[in-house]
Amino acid sequence: MTSNGIVQRLWNYCNVLRDDGLSYGDYVEQLTYLLFLKMADEQSKPPFNRPAIIPQDLGSDYATPVGTPVLAVADGTVVVAEDLFFEGNAVFIDHGDGLVSMCFHLSEIKVQAGQEVKKGQTLGRVGSTGRATGPHLFFGVRWHDARINPQFLLEDSRKIPTVKPSVTTN
Repeated sequence: MTSNGIVQRLWNYCNVLRDDGLSYGDYVEQLTYLLFLKMADEQSKPPFNRPAIIPQDLGSDYATPVGTPVLAVADGTVVVAEDLFFEGNAVFIDHGDGLVSMCFHLSEIKVQAGQEVKKGQTLGRVGSTGRATGPHLFFGVRWHDARINPQFLLEDSRKIPTVKPSVTTN
């Protein structure tokens, strides 16, 4: 499909959205989402003389029944507990030193922004809110804005590789 065809489809879709009574903000969010999908699709195709762009993993999805309790992985402070466009009902916890965990697509949120939580405390329940194709828990971790594989927090810490300091002599 040509870029003109894509633009026409987006325009037609946006006109349908406006006819459905969505607010201007919802209209802009939907258009942004469609443009994001289009750009992601274009980036996944290898351009001439360049390798394909491989999307970075943003976290892990866990297929879990609706209503399953979602627990805090460590002590911290809830910094976000609200419904977001892509993430649905989301909880972000600041664990200190730049470490933030995120749980998305919750059916309900049981905490509030600013609340202190303890490891194992219920944050909410698994659902399929936001842009989800079915019930699951998305779990992500950031450390100083860098994406971290959440498995490092969930595995036995003895399995995580360590770096031994080199010994220097003078």
